[in-house]
Amino acid sequence: DMEVEDLNAWVRSWMNDKDKDIKKYLELMDEYFKLLGENATPADYGKAAQNLYYAAGKKLAPADHEIAINWVEKALTGETSVVDRINYLVMIGDSYTAIKKYEDATKYYRQGYVESLQLNNMTQVQAMIQATIARKLATLELLQK
Repeated sequence: DMEVEDLNAWVRSWMNDKDKDIKKYLELMDEYFKLLGENATPADYGKAAQNLYYAAGKKLAPADHEIAINWVEKALTGETSVVDRINYLVMIGDSYTAIKKYEDATKYYRQGYVESLQLNNMTQVQAMIQATIARKLATLELLQK
């Protein structure tokens, strides 16, 4: 599909652009998901959100975070890898933290922590993830004081 190819090329150049037009990215992705329709996979939503966070993280407005949360929620529905699920849960927690919805953030971080308990055969990864989440939860407690 030509249009999807064009979009992928545009996203690649956008990622390298110093001055990122977030609004344009969100509009194009919206278009992209309409184009894919039922064929849009959870992974497509996950990638869209990851690109957004990676490229524009600190510059995101509350409305942008809401869109990203929505995308990551969709990504979670189809993700079976525990590590990727935790990554998504933490991304949502980070977005909620950024828009000062601390209770929601806490809920997602805790869910990520609970999921990490399944990683018994990956002790180092598990320890790293748990330390990261514990740090985020501690930060949230300070923010709420």
